[in-house]
Amino acid sequence: IVGNLGNPSDTASLISKSLRSVSGLTDFTARDSMGGVWLSWNPLTNSAVYTGIEILKSRDAAEGFVVADTISANQSTYLDKNVLSNVLYYYKARPLTVAMEGWDMITPATTSISISDKESIPMTPQGLNVRQDSATGNILLSWDFNPDVDQFAYYVLRGTSRDNMTIISPPVKDVVYVDSIQHLAAGQTYLYGIQLMNLSQRMSEMSTVRMIKPYKETFVPYPSGISSHWTGDAVQLTWENVINREEDVVGYRLYRRTKGGTDFTIISENLMGVPGFSDKTATPGNSYEYGVTAVNSSGVESLMSPLTSITIPNLALLPPSDLYLTNKADGIAISWPVEQGTAVSVVVYRRDVEEQNFRKLGEVTKINEYLDKTAQKGKLYVYMLRIKSGTLESDDGAEKSIRRR
Repeated sequence: IVGNLGNPSDTASLISKSLRSVSGLTDFTARDSMGGVWLSWNPLTNSAVYTGIEILKSRDAAEGFVVADTISANQSTYLDKNVLSNVLYYYKARPLTVAMEGWDMITPATTSISISDKESIPMTPQGLNVRQDSATGNILLSWDFNPDVDQFAYYVLRGTSRDNMTIISPPVKDVVYVDSIQHLAAGQTYLYGIQLMNLSQRMSEMSTVRMIKPYKETFVPYPSGISSHWTGDAVQLTWENVINREEDVVGYRLYRRTKGGTDFTIISENLMGVPGFSDKTATPGNSYEYGVTAVNSSGVESLMSPLTSITIPNLALLPPSDLYLTNKADGIAISWPVEQGTAVSVVVYRRDVEEQNFRKLGEVTKINEYLDKTAQKGKLYVYMLRIKSGTLESDDGAEKSIRRR
């Protein structure tokens, strides 16, 4: 009231720019430099608003950014020497302002780069372990973690020898891999190895090779049926052609036993490639049971098929109706009419005219002549023929005599 002045108030300072006039960095780029990553941007407008520039980086585009450095607001370049080759880095840069509300809302500029070293190769993976899982039968692989950050993925190789090992896996980001037993053959030994690819797509040397022979239960389907019939000189057998419906089946094994017996014998040691066989070793008067199995490419044999049984009829073995004797330069030729099937043979007997009993000279099949080269000149001989099938022989045939000239 009397005009006296009081104490002055506190001093306040103001910036005559609004937040809208504060901008982020523009033309923010990164390039490969001999010394590291060279970052550059357009210079900031000379203003007291900016107090510096903050550089952040991460190996993940979405998170994990840390402050690499804080530099003067007057700078428009920055060299980051703390980088590794073939590693992708993500950068952010934003200007810092004097303390003012909302400064951290300035959108940072972003860029990314990977410093390439195309000559380097990754470290060879170590510690490969291969085993078969007892529950699933699958092959489990594991190996040591590689601390090198310059890595893209691991690859699993498999083969039956070192010369044919090939990559069987997609890119593996972990240090474990499962190889399904479905891809493997029973009884086969496999080799496994690991390679590491870096970000420049350079591949490491293959790890130490590990070997395993997996156990695999393999079901081979057996032929669903087998039939048999007698053709007069053989047992003709046919069965389901499993090869037509099972790609891995390569052949068959045929077995036979005397009906009522216990042990089977293999008719043919070699695999049969067709679903049929003619057994000419069956003996008339006997009964047999036959069974067949299928065999796959790994040699695994199926269970035996249901059995077929057959009784071979007794043949009416009749001796040749006649025989003909002829002197020839090198012996006596014995011949006879062709009357029997191909399953039988003709047995030739001879005796001296003074002897009572015949002696066997020989046995022939599929032909109707026999040459006796042992006959001595001037001697009188008597000849006789029998028909033979299996172990059975017919009665004696007609007897005829001739003197060797």
